[in-house]
Amino acid sequence: MSSRLLRRRSATAAWIYAAVACGILGRIVAARQLGLEEFGVFATALFAVGFFQILLDLTVEESLTKYGFRYVASQDWGRLRRLFRQALLIKIVGGVLATVLLVLIAPFADRIFDEAGVEQALLAAALLPLVQSSENVGATVLLLHSRYDLRGVYQAGSAALRLLAIFVAAPYGATETLVAIVIAQLVSTVAITFVGTVALRRFPAAPPRPLGEDVPGIRSFVVQSSIATGVISLRTTLVPLVLGIVTSRPFQMRSTSITQEARK
Repeated sequence: MSSRLLRRRSATAAWIYAAVACGILGRIVAARQLGLEEFGVFATALFAVGFFQILLDLTVEESLTKYGFRYVASQDWGRLRRLFRQALLIKIVGGVLATVLLVLIAPFADRIFDEAGVEQALLAAALLPLVQSSENVGATVLLLHSRYDLRGVYQAGSAALRLLAIFVAAPYGATETLVAIVIAQLVSTVAITFVGTVALRRFPAAPPRPLGEDVPGIRSFVVQSSIATGVISLRTTLVPLVLGIVTSRPFQMRSTSITQEARK
């Protein structure tokens, strides 16, 4: 038993490292293939998508894991299914809101960042939050079956698909690359949603029933998790966006003129 657990843990770590490596390699390939300006458009669109996705997405994964294990231990299959249905609904609503906001902001993106092509790039990537919304819910079911290794396989496979999308589409431009990434993410999400659904059905059948007295605890846990992960994650998306705005050409021209005046 301990040998099997060790193998699963080792495999999980290996797959996670593979996913990280694919992500890093994808950025390198994009930078080399797209060139400086196109990569700037590409990166700006991805950071904008990440910002609104984090801003409007509630972190339900931790509550799914905590209360999911509790319901599995108590064999409360009705509440387990209600918990996952509610979490899936919340994630989809957050994805829809993020996509709508990105579509509404896209027409002004070229002026905000003073860079041609950002509007098209944002529109191309706008579906990413919606397409990605259900993946963590599906992946969490695997945790309840203690199949951390399969979750790692999914993460590596998803990252590999994105890398393939970048490799194939990058020679054609930033917008095309983002479209390819959305398609790759759709394939990944459909796969993990299917696997998660099958895994959830492996638990004994029972009609969903209200969460009852657990609702306040779940709500509080979701809010706390969302705030904690949001503060940490927003640093990686908000700072690049702000830098992209303040380093636009008008700002650069003003800075240059101020420097020239100071030298005189």
